Amino acid sequence: MIVPRCLLLLTVLLFSVPVHAAEGDPATEPVKIDKDYLQSHYPELYQQIIQEGREETSQPATKSANQTDVATKNEAAAPKKEELGDWWNRNSLTYEPRPSQLLFHTELQYSYSEDRGNVEGYEHRGGAKFIVRLDRVTNSLSYLIDKSKQTEVASGGETSNNYQILEDSLQYDLTKKLYAMGGIIREVNETEMLDRRYAFYAGLGYPLLTQKNHQIDLYLAYAYLDEEYDSLINTILGFSGRTYDAFYFNQTYAWKITDKILFSQRFRIIHSFEDFIRYDLDANGNVIELGEQKRDLVVFGLGLDFQLTESFTLYGKYQLNIDNVPWPTVLKQDTSYATGIKFSF
Repeated sequence: MIVPRCLLLLTVLLFSVPVHAAEGDPATEPVKIDKDYLQSHYPELYQQIIQEGREETSQPATKSANQTDVATKNEAAAPKKEELGDWWNRNSLTYEPRPSQLLFHTELQYSYSEDRGNVEGYEHRGGAKFIVRLDRVTNSLSYLIDKSKQTEVASGGETSNNYQILEDSLQYDLTKKLYAMGGIIREVNETEMLDRRYAFYAGLGYPLLTQKNHQIDLYLAYAYLDEEYDSLINTILGFSGRTYDAFYFNQTYAWKITDKILFSQRFRIIHSFEDFIRYDLDANGNVIELGEQKRDLVVFGLGLDFQLTESFTLYGKYQLNIDNVPWPTVLKQDTSYATGIKFSF
């Protein structure tokens, strides 16, 4: 070992090497070894002491440097966890590694809107959305409700407007660019004399564009619709409901203008495979037939979100609803302009 060897050398030197004492009492002053004398008379011992001293001093630094290198390599080799961000808008297979935990997302919204079409006036509308994901499977449940008193265009009188729509969908990501999804929609629209409509659908979706600031999604499916109508329809036309098969197509586009501003667009169409009779009323109030045509239920919407905080957003929305085969006295189009707030967490 180095320390005992140095002590032995120093013991020999104390008795053989001239020393110099500082002025004062030799018993209290430290003894100093003349290194020049040691270097000239004992060069080998001098070099050995110097060399061993350097090695002893350098060992801790070398060890520390090696530990730093190992830590750096381990950190570089360890996989970095990707921030999930708005995972509910992304395919689960685009993450590496794919999240294994159960994920939740909730949105609550309220809006004040102006309606034009079959009814005119202002209304309060509330809604909620709950999204859950586990591995490749995503379930989305949304509900929108609007109950208000408005002016009916056809009669000019006040009428109640009861509009509700509940949708539940289940999605499974097949690849990064393809997913399968099925779901059910339950809709009530008192203005259009619709007591309830169930739409069951199943099909495939394709994310056409998945850039950082631009996303386009296409979804094509088969749908089966089951409708029940207001009792007045049964009185006038002699039937209270019907079922039919349809083609279902949904397209969405999202443009992230800035980190805080988002523009969105949606187009949805349900196109029947069979023809329906278009009814109307003549000048005397009698029911007449205007021919047959396939039925289209269209929804077109535009939105602009302003995110104020991570969980609070202001938004504006325009929506157009079209039914090309309406009931007598019912208009084909309804539009709404809404301003609202949204909480998400």
